[in-house]
Amino acid sequence: FGASLAKAAFPTLVRQAHDKVLFKRTLVTTINQIVFLVLPLASVLIVLRIPLVRIIFGSKIFDWEATVQTGLTLSAFGIGIAFQSVVIMLERGFYALHDTKTPVVISLFSVTLIAILDLVTVGIFHFSVWGLAASFSFGVFCQAILLFNLLGKKLGTSIGKSVFVPILKSAIA
Repeated sequence: FGASLAKAAFPTLVRQAHDKVLFKRTLVTTINQIVFLVLPLASVLIVLRIPLVRIIFGSKIFDWEATVQTGLTLSAFGIGIAFQSVVIMLERGFYALHDTKTPVVISLFSVTLIAILDLVTVGIFHFSVWGLAASFSFGVFCQAILLFNLLGKKLGTSIGKSVFVPILKSAIA
C-alpha cells in the first residue's frame, strides 16, 4: 500500500512543489491513508503470527521452537511495516522538491544503524534471528522520524499535529 500510494501521489506532489500548503496537504493526506491501510495488516501479522507460520510452513517442516522464533521475527517485522511504508512516501516528498541527496544520506545512516544494531543484538546480547528483524524495524523507525523532521524543516511549516493525531487514532483503534 505504501509504495502504490506514494507512486500515485508523486506526480501531484511534483505539480504542487511550488505551493507548500497544497504540498503539505497532499503529503499528510497520503501518509494518513498509508497508515490507515497498513496498520491493520501489521496488527494481523503481529496477533496471528503463530497461526500464519503454521499455515504457511506447516508443522511437519517446522517444529514448535522454529514456529515460535519465526513468529517473533514476523512480529518484529510487523512493527516496522508502517514506518517502512511512510518512509517511501517521505522520500517521494523530497524527490518532488528536487532533493535526492537528503533521502540517500538518511538511508545510508539508517543502514549503518541497522548494521550496528544487528551486531549488538546478535553478537553481544545473543538474540536469535528476531533480533535482526527488530533492528531493522528500529532503523526504519529512525529513518522515518529523521525524514519527517527534515521534510518539515524544508517546507518551513509544521507537519506534526496534522499527521500524528490521525495516526494515533488509527493505532489506538
